[in-house]
Amino acid sequence: MQSRALGDNTFAGISRNVIANEDQYLFELDSGVPDISEIDKALLPTVGAELLGTLMVQATHDHFAFWERSQSLLEKMTGGSETYGLIPDLYTSVLMLFDQTGRSGVSTGELPLNGDHISGYLVYPLTEAVAKWFCQDYVEMDGSIKPGRAVIAGNGWIYGPPEDGDAPDNCSNLGGFLHHAEQVVAEPELQEELEQAREYIARLYGERANNIYQDVITAQRNRSLHGETEAPVEFGVLLTFIGILVSAKARN
Repeated sequence: MQSRALGDNTFAGISRNVIANEDQYLFELDSGVPDISEIDKALLPTVGAELLGTLMVQATHDHFAFWERSQSLLEKMTGGSETYGLIPDLYTSVLMLFDQTGRSGVSTGELPLNGDHISGYLVYPLTEAVAKWFCQDYVEMDGSIKPGRAVIAGNGWIYGPPEDGDAPDNCSNLGGFLHHAEQVVAEPELQEELEQAREYIARLYGERANNIYQDVITAQRNRSLHGETEAPVEFGVLLTFIGILVSAKARN
């Protein structure tokens, strides 16, 4: 099933944002494979990239375990920080809302949107916050570019440095932060893992891998947060992607 789902011109897309019970798994369980909590953190970015591939078929408990471990690592690295300390709380909120509907089917009462839809909105500011935290040597959390630095946003877009009047000195481009994180900040090993992740996401959306940051993630973010359309319930994809950034930061 996995090899067929990850092949060319195939798309299973079965419940990839709903945690299935083990008796509903489309994958064969292997008791010899270690639990996510037991895996060396140096291997977690690679594991995260492969988990994006399996999202083409189904979200499993391995995905949720990866998200939880990423949150724990983020808490350890940012805990007590005045600048970044709220990011793990936002991450936790997304997980809790998802847990309510993804695992137990509990709705949010009288609210018109269920927890998974609310998570669909919250995951975009969470992704941007994690991306800026990952690129903290280049950008402040408010998007202002640090002196002597620039954010290379892809497609020929460059933000900063502030002292250079020819380029904007403030960036709110989510795809730009992700592009800069991969192409400028990431070590070569992480660049390969992020490239693999983009390849899997491209198969999910039927897009080219080079278009994922701007034409998929940023476009979805802008359309939903500007009220043009409902946020797609694709937080599983973004949680896994930012988990790769978090775990890569932890191994360094």
